[in-house]
Amino acid sequence: LAPIHKMVPQSKLSIYAAVDDAKGSALIWHQKIFDAVLSRDPEAARLAMQEHLLIAEQHAEKMLEAQERKSE
Repeated sequence: LAPIHKMVPQSKLSIYAAVDDAKGSALIWHQKIFDAVLSRDPEAARLAMQEHLLIAEQHAEKMLEAQERKSE
């Protein structure tokens, strides 16, 4: 996992630069996950995390597409 952990900060910065609402979206979903954990609602936490990961994947794809366009 160490190589992945080393890549995360730069990946996040690249996504934030390429996708306007990525940072705000991450904050919203992290709050939803946190609130579900505080409420001791594992199903809500799981669903919020699942949705957050789907959105994060979409943002990563947008970032990669933006990088490809720049390199053309």
